[in-house]
Amino acid sequence: MSREFIVLLGANQYLRERALAGARQCTQAEVWIADPLAVLNKNRYFDGSLPASPYDAKSIIEQVENMNNMKLLSVIPLNDWVLETANKVNAHFGLPALSEQTVVRARNKFAMKLMFSEHHIPIADYFLLSNDDELPAALAHVGLPAIIKPYDFGGSGGVFVANTHEEAVKYLGESRELISMHKDAFKIKGDKYLIEEYINSVDEVSVEVICFRGKYKTVTVTEKYLSPEPWFSELGHLVPSFRHKDEELRSLAEKSCAALGIEFGMAHVEIKIRDGQFYVIEIAARPGGDGIMDQVETAFGINPYALHIGAYLGQDTTETHIPEPSGTAAIAFLKAKEGVITKINRAEDLEYDKNLFSLKITTEVGKKSEPPKNWSTREGVAEFYWYGYFEDKKTLLPLDKARAISAKLFEVE
Repeated sequence: MSREFIVLLGANQYLRERALAGARQCTQAEVWIADPLAVLNKNRYFDGSLPASPYDAKSIIEQVENMNNMKLLSVIPLNDWVLETANKVNAHFGLPALSEQTVVRARNKFAMKLMFSEHHIPIADYFLLSNDDELPAALAHVGLPAIIKPYDFGGSGGVFVANTHEEAVKYLGESRELISMHKDAFKIKGDKYLIEEYINSVDEVSVEVICFRGKYKTVTVTEKYLSPEPWFSELGHLVPSFRHKDEELRSLAEKSCAALGIEFGMAHVEIKIRDGQFYVIEIAARPGGDGIMDQVETAFGINPYALHIGAYLGQDTTETHIPEPSGTAAIAFLKAKEGVITKINRAEDLEYDKNLFSLKITTEVGKKSEPPKNWSTREGVAEFYWYGYFEDKKTLLPLDKARAISAKLFEVE
């Protein structure tokens, strides 16, 4: 008798670990990962590991085909970089998969914008920049200030706001440098950019939506906290946002998922708000990152990864009852002052308020603390929980508390 198994691509990534618990909730099948160093880096939390890169569909297919008495139920993507891999493997074995067009649209922000325009989804104006000679025309089209954004990257990497033509030239160059450092590791082209109209507002949310065969259901709305300009690094997330029950916002997010044709799993819809108007920024056809899913589980008592994995296994998880939140959960990223970190005080010796329930330091003495440009410039993670619900306005408590902790922990010269 064959043993059934699923493969979670990206589950062994930091802040994705709860995907394993989600899998255990919705299937009795074995839970595997893919790791090219599986023999040297055995992960005992999972039932097994394919000795293959999570970015290499061909290798994963070969590994699965050579497994005796094993039946693959699904390969499930948990981040952007493995979306295409999972889809190719699932399609090869005749398993539920997104359409090729949906995968392209979910990874190529220009193709995504075209679909939004076709379906009358409100978005900022944009221009696809294929070479630097087009920059004057791009800025003339969208106006200044303007957003500079790689069309196939993520994590706020290489995203800037430029107030002048000179700044646009400078930041485009800096963005290209960053992309050149990471494009091979993340298997992206990084050869084109979106120049976008700037939506001048600090109000931004993500809407976490579960999708299944043309049905869409909002799980919750996440309040986002961004770094100072010219960057747009995410400094924290709070669940649920005080906008959690905004039906217009929820409906727009669901229509946006339908516009891209996302048929399975969780989708992460980022929306900017200015003067009461909504502008969809982009959608990721996978669960939200940065520990957002953990905050949803803490606040609502349901594991969103179970909804995501269940949908790929053919379960209509849009029918899942979403309870009222028991409280508010937040994650915020620690940030030391700029300079070289000379000392990290013992976390266990410091006093923290009662709302803190998790703290992890991800830097070390001797490292340089840079401005909050993107995901790579963080020094740690703090998680908080409050009984109750911030109903009236956006609270700054997660950022204030993370700054206070950072000031106690890191000494910098």
